[in-house]
Amino acid sequence: MNVIPEKCHFHFIALLPEPAEVAQFLARLKAVRPGLAIDGEGWKLVAAPRQFAFATLVDGPWSWRVVADLGELPGLAWRPGFGESRPPAHRSHAFVFLLSAPQGASGLDRVRASLELAAAWIGVGASHLAFPSAGTILHRKDLEPLEPARLGADSASNLLVSLVLMGRGADGRTWIRTRGLVQFGLADLCYALPAMPQPPIEAIDAARVLFGSIAPYLISNDRSLEPRET
Repeated sequence: MNVIPEKCHFHFIALLPEPAEVAQFLARLKAVRPGLAIDGEGWKLVAAPRQFAFATLVDGPWSWRVVADLGELPGLAWRPGFGESRPPAHRSHAFVFLLSAPQGASGLDRVRASLELAAAWIGVGASHLAFPSAGTILHRKDLEPLEPARLGADSASNLLVSLVLMGRGADGRTWIRTRGLVQFGLADLCYALPAMPQPPIEAIDAARVLFGSIAPYLISNDRSLEPRET
């Protein structure tokens, strides 16, 4: 079995200032999902080359892989796209991967369900959550008021979709794109800025407003834009 799955619907990293307490995490999660169970033989412990425990959590058609590591996040797991050279200070961390969901679940449904696990990690002391697909890091104070089951498309977009300025293309134009719509099973968006030595702030702001309205619409309707669709 691969501890880190090759494919998943959604994933995040919880950073903790103290050793990860998986028993407390499960207790909090079961208060929200009483039908949750650990698949197979329970938590599997690995002592070397790193000390960690992993398990697959199952609740009907839902399943998640949780990997709780008793050390700092390895440097190779920290993407430059986060905008910081190093992660926030922490002593342990946990990866959570959504492996399966009900057939009719929308992208927003999958994110809501997975954020219940995020809330459980926050509840046992996680200081930050990192969402690699969006390149965003959120502090616990931004997540404590979150009610995953009531998360709307606008709030989901604000939390989990970011904008990135890309390099110039062959036509000399700078591109701006979203990061994070893939977490909802949707294609990310790209927009070409005017071909100028320095893209005007007004054009960047216009792209931000445009994506800020389109992304929630796509999340709400669980669909990607078609090529050349306006």
